[in-house]
Amino acid sequence: MIRWVLVLAAASALAAQTPETFSPAAYFRDHCLTCHGSAAVPRAPSPVALSSLTPEAVYAAISAGSMKPMAANLTDAQRIALAETLTKQKLGDAAHPDV
Repeated sequence: MIRWVLVLAAASALAAQTPETFSPAAYFRDHCLTCHGSAAVPRAPSPVALSSLTPEAVYAAISAGSMKPMAANLTDAQRIALAETLTKQKLGDAAHPDV
């Protein structure tokens, strides 16, 4: 019973976050860093490796690729914010770099 209460509380807390209150850095720290910050999980790229990717690549991984199940609770706007935060680039900028 307590387990279900905790699951429902966590789900409602995340659902209550709007794109304005969603913190991509906090989300990554709380939900992704366990694997992406661990040498014990060599298949998970480190934060440094993720930052070298394009936001399009990160967005693709969390929207339709191998990370889709882990990001299933995120809205599209939250996925975009996460991809842009991890790469420190805006979605679309990689296709049109400043010259």
